Amino acid sequence: MRRGEWARSPVSCHASWLHVAQNAWFAAGHAAQRYGVGDICELDGELILGEASFYCALGESVNGPGGYFGSTLDGLADCLATTRATSSMFELIWKRYDDTRERMGEALVSPIIEVLREFGVRVTLR
Repeated sequence: MRRGEWARSPVSCHASWLHVAQNAWFAAGHAAQRYGVGDICELDGELILGEASFYCALGESVNGPGGYFGSTLDGLADCLATTRATSSMFELIWKRYDDTRERMGEALVSPIIEVLREFGVRVTLR
């Protein structure tokens, strides 16, 4: 699996990619948590074309190519709760945030940021 591989698929395939990534993640014995070791994760808003794209990008940012870190707001909260219980939280640098907000809409983006911050993720919007 290579970084950004999901983004090379048409946006209409991102939900399917996310579903496969989620199933593969759990089938491989991973839990709903962060396995990354760095203190900083970067998210590129230019690649985010909708909600499924966001979760594909977030999973990759947090857990590497093919990684999973939620597929819904509740799933994100589950991943964050497990991560907080087992390790220190991280900073998420969200590049081209305005592009994401424009494509996804404030009604989807604001709750995501609220949940991230509620669980102790330092969110930096650029």
